[in-house]
Order: sequence, then C-alpha cells, then structure tokens
Amino acid sequence: MELHFSGATATEPERDAVDAALAAQPDDPDAPAHRRDLLLPALHAVHERIGWISPGALEHLCRRLEIPPASAYGVASFYSLFSLT
Repeated sequence: MELHFSGATATEPERDAVDAALAAQPDDPDAPAHRRDLLLPALHAVHERIGWISPGALEHLCRRLEIPPASAYGVASFYSLFSLT
C-alpha cells in the first residue's frame, strides 16, 4: 500500500501524545504491520492532550500506524468529538 503524506510536521507535544498512546497498547504478535485498531485511542490521546488534531499530529500518527492519511482523516472528521481546527 502506498501512503501519500502532505509533509505537515507534528509538534513535540503532539508526537509525545501519539507515542505515549501507542506505547500504552499491548503488543499483538498476530496484528498486521498497519495498526488501524490503534487509530481511535491515538486520536483520543492527541485530542485530550492538545485540544485538537492538527495536520502534523495526524500525519505523525499515520506514519506510526502505517495507515493512509486519508483514512485517518476520514475517521477524525467523522466523529464530532474530535476537532480538526
């Protein structure tokens, strides 16, 4: 799967929020390389810590989870509890 990124950069607190959320999840040896199942917990972590989900935070999250940014944006924009602005 080819991933297309915009080049947006996450701030250090955004990277820390994503990394901490992903580190808190148990390792699943049977999970695929992409970890779409961790998308919602990571989005919640960024939103709770930063107050919104920036393009840079979303891009960092997608790189870590190896999922397409368009898919993650679709999830983040679907739920009204997440703010993208």
